Amino acid sequence: MSPSSFAVFALKFLQKSMMFTPCGPSAVPTGGAGVAFPAVKPAEIADLAALPSKPELYARLLGTMNAPMVQFVTVLSAVPRDLMNVLAAIEKKKQEAGSPEPKA
Repeated sequence: MSPSSFAVFALKFLQKSMMFTPCGPSAVPTGGAGVAFPAVKPAEIADLAALPSKPELYARLLGTMNAPMVQFVTVLSAVPRDLMNVLAAIEKKKQEAGSPEPKA
């Protein structure tokens, strides 16, 4: 288990355990051994637990970075594609005009 996934697991565990403890937010440790930690509020734990995983964040970032390039290539490929569609329509029209209609 990677450190980031363990942190997410721990935050989700804390969030769930605070829902079921009668003490509520006071059950969260705020310091010890002479080290002062700021108090952690249940809303902060819920916000951290709701964050997406690290690989999902990387995927979103890469998708956002890749989007302008994909759109640019799409715009560049539109002109040749449209030209081919026009040429295909002209060819189809000429074939229909050149071939005699079947007699019934």
